[in-house]
Amino acid sequence: MSLEEKLKKNSRTNRFFRKKRMISCYVAVVGLIGGVGLWYQLAVPELERVMMQEDDEAQTVDSKVQEVMEWPVQAESSAKPIRAFYKKEASTKEQEACLVRKGNTYFAHDGLDFSRKDGKTFDVVAALTGEVEKVGPDQVVLKHADGIRTYYQCVSKPLVKAGEVISQGDVIACAGCSELEKADGVHLHFCVKKNEQSVDPATYLGKKS
Repeated sequence: MSLEEKLKKNSRTNRFFRKKRMISCYVAVVGLIGGVGLWYQLAVPELERVMMQEDDEAQTVDSKVQEVMEWPVQAESSAKPIRAFYKKEASTKEQEACLVRKGNTYFAHDGLDFSRKDGKTFDVVAALTGEVEKVGPDQVVLKHADGIRTYYQCVSKPLVKAGEVISQGDVIACAGCSELEKADGVHLHFCVKKNEQSVDPATYLGKKS
């Protein structure tokens, strides 16, 4: 075979292997791109879902940890406590001040009463963020986390409906009157219950829920 024929043959062989290598590289690149695309389609939505779930959990934890129970009356309303929660460990004088009379029967006071010196009505606000569980003609009940419920009694003109989610500080009603504590005139009877048991609201007010 002549030198010229050998050179032509080598040239054809080199072109063949160059084409083969180019095809192999092309297939590898296409495979890589396809793999990245598949990973993106599968992994990214799952990653986004996990991140959104973590954000929701963080917000829930923050709302539970950071919110502090506030008084159910606004500072500018001039409403002040007039009767405290009945405590077994209190003095006899303090206990007598925390009894409610109905006819010839006395009841232990299970909350805090608020009123104004001038006897006028005032706005009643949510002490904690929560869901409205019950609304009556003279009562609003809010349900919160950890088995806590707040009761706003002796109120008038409820402004909320059952099922609504109310933010802390929202006005939910106006102070009114009740037959049981008629002598107190216009006032708010505020109760806190933990797992259906009445607790002293003073132990929660100003503390994290």
